[in-house]
Amino acid sequence: MRYFAVRILAAPILSLGARYWYTDVTNGFRGYSSKYLLHPKVKPFRDIFTSYEFNMYLTVRANQLGLKTKEIPVERKYDPGRVHTKISFFKGNFNFLLFQIKATLDYYNPKN
Repeated sequence: MRYFAVRILAAPILSLGARYWYTDVTNGFRGYSSKYLLHPKVKPFRDIFTSYEFNMYLTVRANQLGLKTKEIPVERKYDPGRVHTKISFFKGNFNFLLFQIKATLDYYNPKN
């Protein structure tokens, strides 16, 4: 399920919005430059961000503004058995997909 969600849905959707091919957009291990976070067309510190949509927005927005991005592969290791996640199966996954679509369609971009 996780592989399908990341490789078949999340990565292509956000890559489309970013105009840059990503392979793993769900990994929260990221680095951002101060130039990007302070860019007047980013404005990351807004009340619109309450959950995972913040990661989706930052992933897409940098490339939309023509800033350089680079994906460096990392390996996640899970304990055998159940994969730990904070995302509930139905509502969480639906919201996760909705956040991606909104980020791709510029929903979170500052209006001014």
